[in-house]
Amino acid sequence: MNKEKQTKANKYFKRFFWAVFLFYLLILIKIVLLKDTDLSAVPKFLTGEKKGFRSFNLIPFQTFLNFSRIAGSGNFLWSISNLLGNSLIFLPFGYLLALLKSPKISKRKILFLSALLSLFFETSQYVFYLGSADIDDLLLNVLGAAAGILCFHILTALCRNDLHRIYLISLILGLLSFAGAGAIAYVEFGSRLGLVHYKSTVIGGEDIQKKSLVILVTLCPEVTESSAAPATQMRPSAILLS
Repeated sequence: MNKEKQTKANKYFKRFFWAVFLFYLLILIKIVLLKDTDLSAVPKFLTGEKKGFRSFNLIPFQTFLNFSRIAGSGNFLWSISNLLGNSLIFLPFGYLLALLKSPKISKRKILFLSALLSLFFETSQYVFYLGSADIDDLLLNVLGAAAGILCFHILTALCRNDLHRIYLISLILGLLSFAGAGAIAYVEFGSRLGLVHYKSTVIGGEDIQKKSLVILVTLCPEVTESSAAPATQMRPSAILLS
């Protein structure tokens, strides 16, 4: 392919990937910000007419410690998938912006934009009662964007800065990733995307789906009185995690 045709093809590739990036942002908003909220109910949340569950954590690495304890209790894969999920979901953000960026946009600016977007998500979740606002989620999101930038630079080095080849390989990798992520999203996040619906139970103001419910049963002492002597019985206590 001569340089003129290659340059023209690269322009079409760039437009295509900008469209992909915009589509990715819409999916990101649905999964992260709206979660299980139906689109028809969004105006009610924005006006305060309807309120869901909200919480916040401003202590760095607190969520990491909590998930490490859960992993130690036998739910290792569940804990790792939650932590990695918050990072991997922002990996395309860093990769695509690194692919589409102009020379004026540095890696630091891309990371700054990812932090701003994550901060917008976390703040909106708390303000509009759409979920949990967590400083650790922001850290994981930025880490995912950094991983995306790293992946792009590794590919650039392997392709020896050949932009046309980078676009082609990015397209192939994107299609494979989309197919894999689509399958995972359907199973794990289908309800957030509106693809599937699960029965749910409202516990303590939070809508907990039965599919993703994890119950850790602990034994708590409960002292009862008897006419003969005090006896200690073990009472099961359930901790529910969505």
